[in-house]
Formats: sequence, structure tokens, C-alpha cells
Amino acid sequence: AEDETEILIYDIIGWPFVEAAEFISSLAGITTGKIMVRINSPGGDVFDSVAIYNALKEHKAKVTTRIEALAASAASFIAIAGKEVQAYSNAMMMIHEPYVFAAGNQFDMREVADILEKISNSMIDIYAANATPGKREIAQMMKDETWLSAKEAKEKGFIDTILESGKGAKAQFDLSMFAHAPDDICASKEGRELTEREIERALR
Repeated sequence: AEDETEILIYDIIGWPFVEAAEFISSLAGITTGKIMVRINSPGGDVFDSVAIYNALKEHKAKVTTRIEALAASAASFIAIAGKEVQAYSNAMMMIHEPYVFAAGNQFDMREVADILEKISNSMIDIYAANATPGKREIAQMMKDETWLSAKEAKEKGFIDTILESGKGAKAQFDLSMFAHAPDDICASKEGRELTEREIERALR
């Protein structure tokens, strides 16, 4: 629109999906005073996500981010990059420790573990700068792989505003890679409305 640009992040973060270089190049060309970033993503590459987070933070426009269904893993960085962070009442957010697929000898594995620790500390700093919990609590939440409803995310300061929605969001991603993903929001449930009992069990 004349005064606002809408950006949809509805995929995995990183090449060849939502890739940082292309995203940031497009973002640099936006001249409207407002930007609305609409998010439904299972996460992805941590470094691409951090780059996108920093670019949104530094943009001269007023950036509003909105979780429309899911902001999991590295997508949660992008979700909290806005000057205002919104989420629909039926949306969810998830934070967890970074992980990799690695191969090599004992020395390689120790080096990978050291790098993961540094990435984890950087993630804790990002969350702590944009939410209420202290670094120790956030570290535990990441270790536990914490799934947050919109209400819980607001209580912990990750989001500012909860938007009401008429219907429950349907999952669009395979979340089986995560240890504690609620069964009732996984992709196998796509195509039908969840029952009240299924929703209660997922939130528990």
C-alpha cells in the first residue's frame, strides 16, 4: 500500500526458501513508513534468521511483526524483531537449543559442541533483550524446548498484543524434528478443525 508494505514469511528460514541475502536486499528497497511482517514458520538456519532479525531491527520504517500461526525455533528471532510484536490468540511460539547434524572424530565433535554453546549464548542474549525473563530462565526454557501459546508468550514479554481470530490455525509443517512438538498441531492433523479436547491436550 502507499504507506505500508506487507512481508510474508511462510516457509523455512534459509536457502533455498526464505534466504537472508535475498530477503535483506528486498527489505532495503522498501521505502514505506510502516512494514508488517506476517510469520508462519517452523524455523531454519540460525544465522540467516539472526541476519534478518538485525535487518528488521535497523530498518527506518516502523516494523510490526505478527505471528499468524507458528514462530518456532529460529523464526522466533524474527518474530520478536518488531517494534510491536503481535500474535493471534491461537498462534504458538517455540524456543529451543540450537542443534546440528555433524560427522567427524572426537576432536571435530568437541569443536562443534563449543560452537553450539556460543550460538546458544547469542540466542539467550537476543531473547533476554526482547522479553521479560532473565538469561537463566531463558536458558532453561531453551533446554526444555518450550512451546508457548500466545497468552504465555505475552505473559513472558515476547509479544505485545494478542489478536483475536475466528478459527484455529492449521499446522502446515512437519514438526517431528522437535522433541516436544504437541502432537495435535503437527502436519498430520492438517485438513480438519481440532476438537476442544485435542486443543486442551496440545496446550497441556
